[in-house]
Amino acid sequence: MNILVCSSYYLYTSKKLKYSSHLVSTPLQQAAKSSFCVYVCALEQPWHFALIATSIVPIAHLVWSLDGAHLLVCNQTGLCRIFKMKNGCINTMDNIYQYETNEDILTSKYIFHKEP
Repeated sequence: MNILVCSSYYLYTSKKLKYSSHLVSTPLQQAAKSSFCVYVCALEQPWHFALIATSIVPIAHLVWSLDGAHLLVCNQTGLCRIFKMKNGCINTMDNIYQYETNEDILTSKYIFHKEP
């Protein structure tokens, strides 16, 4: 599967946008109108994209794991979050880990322990 991830200052407001329901509640959608947003979509169906995360500061790094199931998202304040695809579906991702460094992140790399 080919997957595209992008960060934008613009929140797409179409009713066709499929939000990740457990991450983006109605109050968060309202706050996202002035936030930086992270979207993902399968390149086979680019018209079906999903809002995965929002941030009030710019997103600095977006890094996929080698298997494409996990996404590392870091913003300029040093907040890093790892999202995992739920049931192999790109439109639903769980926030499985979060850590804030409160420092500038110069580079990021997703290192994932693969069980034998």
